[in-house]
Formats: sequence, structure tokens, C-alpha cells
Amino acid sequence: AGVIEAIKAAGADVETVDALPMAVEAGNSKAVNVILIGAMAKNMPAVEKEKWIEALKSSVPPKFLELNLKAFEMGYSI
Repeated sequence: AGVIEAIKAAGADVETVDALPMAVEAGNSKAVNVILIGAMAKNMPAVEKEKWIEALKSSVPPKFLELNLKAFEMGYSI
């Protein structure tokens, strides 16, 4: 059995995300992590979406902010 199957067998909910093509579509393959953060954020209702966006704005260099916000939104929309 693979890793995903083992995690599911342990009782966890698992959602797979093919984030690399999404990151490339967003503008940079390095945005994979932000795609995944967006997908994770969607499943964490205890933290408001705006808080995630504020965190990106405060931690991402200005020249990469637009790309990262786009990647976050793409992940969040999954």
C-alpha cells in the first residue's frame, strides 16, 4: 500500500492536490507550497481566509506578492 492509502487506513481524511500544474499556471512552479497552503486553509475554518492573506502580505516580498496571492486563491478554490 502507498502512503496515501496508509494514512487513509489510519482514519485520516486525505485530499490529494496536483499542485505543480496549478503553480505553473499561476506563474511559477515554486508557488506549489502556496497552492497547498490555500487548499489547507480552505479546510481550516477556525482561521479566517483574510488572516491567511494578511500572513502572505506580511511575509512575501512585494515583487512576488501578486503571484503568491493568485496561487493561494487557486488552492483555496479546490
